[in-house]
Amino acid sequence: MIWLTWRQFRTQAAVVFAAVAAFAAALAVTGPRLADLHRTAGSSLVDQVSGSDRTLYYTGLLIVLVVPAVIGMFWGGAADLP
Repeated sequence: MIWLTWRQFRTQAAVVFAAVAAFAAALAVTGPRLADLHRTAGSSLVDQVSGSDRTLYYTGLLIVLVVPAVIGMFWGGAADLP
């Protein structure tokens, strides 16, 4: 039964794995700088960062809020429809 489940969902699992790997790489690149900004700015971090970093912040926030819903819509939908 596990083999059948893996066979049916291996494409989705590979896509999710690639997306998580890309997100981890992005966090590895931007994480130290953002952590340093947070350490120096404290609670007013968003007010003190430059425009490109603010865009990165809001993009990350949007991703965290929207991506789980989109994944749930497609992954949780009926896969056996004709």
